[in-house]
Amino acid sequence: VPMIDDRGDLVQKIQCNTGVNNPFGCHKIGRTICQLMHDCGSGDRSIPCFCVEDYGFPEPTPRPGTNRTYAEACIEQVPLSVG
Repeated sequence: VPMIDDRGDLVQKIQCNTGVNNPFGCHKIGRTICQLMHDCGSGDRSIPCFCVEDYGFPEPTPRPGTNRTYAEACIEQVPLSVG
């Protein structure tokens, strides 16, 4: 798109760690969402479970006063599949 249109003023450079055998992995919207949430923060919300399971992002640490694990929380989370 930048070759035929202006990108606008909002540009966020992010890292992509897919490895050399997956050159198109960085163009998946799901990985981009996970990377932005990991790098920029997600407020008081955990990153989606698919970020850990599908893309290898680290499990977030539990909030203070919480006694359930990330795995337990993921069982309760509605499945979300984002490219």
